[in-house]
Amino acid sequence: MDLNLTYQEGTPEYTYTGVQETWHGTFNFGDPANLQPMPQRNVQPPANTEAATFRLVTTGHGWGANNSGNAAEFYFANHKLKVNGEDTFDQNMKVICNLNPDGCSPQYGTWYHNRAGWCPGTIPAPYTYDLTPYISSPFTFDYEFQTSYMDHCHPNNPECYSGVTCPDCNDGYNPHYRIGGYIIYKSNAVFNVVSVRNPVANVDNKLRVFPNPSKGIFNLALENNMKDLVVQIFDIQGASIKTYYVKNNDALRATQFNLQDVSPGVYFIKVYNTTNQYTTRLIIQ
Repeated sequence: MDLNLTYQEGTPEYTYTGVQETWHGTFNFGDPANLQPMPQRNVQPPANTEAATFRLVTTGHGWGANNSGNAAEFYFANHKLKVNGEDTFDQNMKVICNLNPDGCSPQYGTWYHNRAGWCPGTIPAPYTYDLTPYISSPFTFDYEFQTSYMDHCHPNNPECYSGVTCPDCNDGYNPHYRIGGYIIYKSNAVFNVVSVRNPVANVDNKLRVFPNPSKGIFNLALENNMKDLVVQIFDIQGASIKTYYVKNNDALRATQFNLQDVSPGVYFIKVYNTTNQYTTRLIIQ
């Protein structure tokens, strides 16, 4: 990508700022096997911090008759952010899309329907929360999805029966959120921001694809245990052409991936969750 930076002369409110990532990735919503997938973070505000803001972007995806409540794109959940286990901030996912917030015209399709955290043709506006009252000491930080919601048409719901309780319990387009959460620290003195995630690289956790080369039908396997996986397939230009969401290693190994509808050539596969990511190359004959 090309990145252009614009500098504007002036005096900032604080001389120094630092950014600390808390959550970043894709997380299932309403999965009966894991209703609260967001990991807790232990936050240590840097010494000399004078103010802090939490910046959160959450966009809902997945919809239709197979998703309870048309979630997550059209389900207006209310989530909680907790400091030291206490309800501290609310996040209401409803965004008004009509008129188009960015004034894009003409607009066609279903752009006028309100959505969870975003609107078509716009950059999602972040939710911002003042963390300044909590920066004097370490604290735990939790992101709690609406506790009353469950996707009853999810394949992990043992009471879901295709054609009876739901059209298709295994259609695979389940509710999920794409989330980016960051704490922004401010100070007039130099300070050091450290990671709150501390992902541990595991050199034994390798991604295998077989057969490779393939006619378009293939399987994937990870050697060590991982949960809440996202599988993305990219073409040689880096464009994402397929995305899958799987529960764990066993589900990944049991899934037969089908790329018979793509042209022969080289493709790249990325498998990741909130703490690790692995890539490999696939040749389609």
